[in-house]
Amino acid sequence: MKRRFFNLWVILVAMVAFMSPVLSASAARNMQQATRFLGPPYYGTTTVTSVFDHQLPLWPGEDGNNWTMHYDGTINGPGARSSYDQHRGIDYALRYDLVRAAAPGTVAQAGWASTDHRASYGLHVRIDHADGFRTIYGHMSVLRVRTGDPIPANADEFQRIIGRSGNTGYCIGAGGTGPNGQCTDNDPPTCGAHLHFQLEHNGRVVNPYGWIGNFADPWSQRADGAASVDRWVRYPSITNSDVFTSGAPLLAPPMDLGEPGYFIVDDGDADYNETAGCWTVDNTAGWNNDYRRRNIPGGNCTATWNFPQTRPAGRYNVFVHIPNDNVALGDRRATVDAARYAITHTVSSWYYGFCGWLTPPRFVIKYLCPTRRRGRSPLKKAGDAQGVCPVPASLAGTSIGRRYQP
Repeated sequence: MKRRFFNLWVILVAMVAFMSPVLSASAARNMQQATRFLGPPYYGTTTVTSVFDHQLPLWPGEDGNNWTMHYDGTINGPGARSSYDQHRGIDYALRYDLVRAAAPGTVAQAGWASTDHRASYGLHVRIDHADGFRTIYGHMSVLRVRTGDPIPANADEFQRIIGRSGNTGYCIGAGGTGPNGQCTDNDPPTCGAHLHFQLEHNGRVVNPYGWIGNFADPWSQRADGAASVDRWVRYPSITNSDVFTSGAPLLAPPMDLGEPGYFIVDDGDADYNETAGCWTVDNTAGWNNDYRRRNIPGGNCTATWNFPQTRPAGRYNVFVHIPNDNVALGDRRATVDAARYAITHTVSSWYYGFCGWLTPPRFVIKYLCPTRRRGRSPLKKAGDAQGVCPVPASLAGTSIGRRYQP
């Protein structure tokens, strides 16, 4: 009897010893899956133009070589794999397209990365996420979030949009007339336009696609480096799926400038007010040939409209047009100078605030906001008419989130 118990005990110990590695591997897989939290930072399909350099992703600086190591370990492979040395993130070929928060979080910073609007990330957004992660969205032309704004976990696609891509900051592209092809204020606004997407973990850059090489990731072996793990819940849709895994395209929420019930808010309205002595009227440009531009360099010029108070409650898209100002060669500041735009809505004690930066010329910028029956809209610096269009009732509310969330 004692021997049988002893044998049974040995068998049980052996089973536990055999099962432990299996349980550990399973737990590791579950932990790996739990860390996947990113969705596409844009809608539709585009192309990856630059990859993360696993040798030393600390541009600007010097790493002693001029090549790029892709996440599979290849060096200077074809296409995007060779672009570019010391790159900190992933570049997507967006041309003034909508940019969305890749995950829930809190906006840690929204604005210019430098006082030099042709340096660094330019107009950009940084979002803090759980477990020490941060995403960065660089070279944007429009922001529709402010520092401190939440991106809720249950946000629908209208709430996930943080702005539009562009070419602010340090961009290099065809037609760039600056050193090494850098885009300048004299160049077309399409010069080097793209979205720089960057992921950080505890303050260190990592590749959101992970590392799949058959040897240790050089970046993870450095004292100042970090390990890269695939963090995508849903991969962005890309044309060059040989570079990274591609996912199905994410559909953007519909926005229609001609939606029934739309109305235009312009400086010719009776309820328009502006900062005295701050604006110059231009009767050759803008909506109805009546365009305001600030005449105080760096001045905080404001213009305020009071919307009609008979508008029905609901959700509205707001389209803002910034004309191509200062078109003379050597004076094309429209791509880096900005108008700051805010909408506030009040019903008794109820309040909603919204701000954005507007920069690109010759583009209609689309804004989204919930609204109620009354409100005011201040516009700082230069801008033109706003089109306010109802969101169809069938698309308003949580149904959008269910339909369009990844």
